[in-house]
Amino acid sequence: MNLSGKNSQGEGQAFLLLGLIGHPVSHSLSPAMHLAAMKYIGRNGDYRLIDVVEEDLDEKLSSMHKDGYAGFNVTIPHKGAIYARCIGKSEDAVRTRAVNAVKIHADGKMIGHNTDLPAFKQALEKNFGNRNRLRALILGAGGASRSAIAALVDFGFSDVKLLVRNPEKHTLSDFFCGDKLIAGETFNMIRSEDFIQEEHDVPQLIVNCTPMGQASSELPAWVDAMFKRAGERAFFFDMVYSKNNQPTPMIAAAQKHGIAAVDGLEMLARQAALAFEYWTDKSVPPDVMLSAIAENSLAK
Repeated sequence: MNLSGKNSQGEGQAFLLLGLIGHPVSHSLSPAMHLAAMKYIGRNGDYRLIDVVEEDLDEKLSSMHKDGYAGFNVTIPHKGAIYARCIGKSEDAVRTRAVNAVKIHADGKMIGHNTDLPAFKQALEKNFGNRNRLRALILGAGGASRSAIAALVDFGFSDVKLLVRNPEKHTLSDFFCGDKLIAGETFNMIRSEDFIQEEHDVPQLIVNCTPMGQASSELPAWVDAMFKRAGERAFFFDMVYSKNNQPTPMIAAAQKHGIAAVDGLEMLARQAALAFEYWTDKSVPPDVMLSAIAENSLAK
């Protein structure tokens, strides 16, 4: 595989400006990945972190085209808000009602896309293997959880529970658009703290779609109880990723109970590669992104 970036097809092309909108974003590995992708296809450009709070979102979006951006990624907490603001949406964006990649056309029109869904499906397929696909537990109610739900529908899970802090703020229709639920499928929301106090069937898969463990190693008490109840036959997928090759706090909690687990690093690389191809129509192997992450970690 050629990772040198020596490629003549980028010569004479305009400077490629990309970025990441979210709050916070300082921890992101996206710049390293996308700069490596630009090098791989021989394109000059930059990838910038754009920390924006909700009240400043509209002002920032209105300036992106003027500032020369060709596209940008979206992370917590803006995936749903930017979905609502995009003029056009891809099929995966509509299905999840969440956007994590936006392409800005020459006329300033913003088209939203979701690469979390296919990236999660690819990473889960590789790591979950032939385990029983019946019951799953999803932590969180944001844009990432919508991608996880759509993927689990595709994988044939028939019993999916969402653990959320405030179930009264959501309805199940918030999470489904275009998915026809087959007879027998059950989806319901449970307050996170209530899960350990009630009797529920043991899930084969637990997916963390929240930022828990990203900024702090402190976890709510119900997390340890949840993993203890799930037992060692469960599998845990943490969308939070490690930047130092150490287990994330959530994965450490799962491993304490003998649960096999994987963090979100591979999903991150896969969604980045898909987003880069969406913006540039150039395919870059996810291994290029993973190598950039590894080099970035060694440099620190």
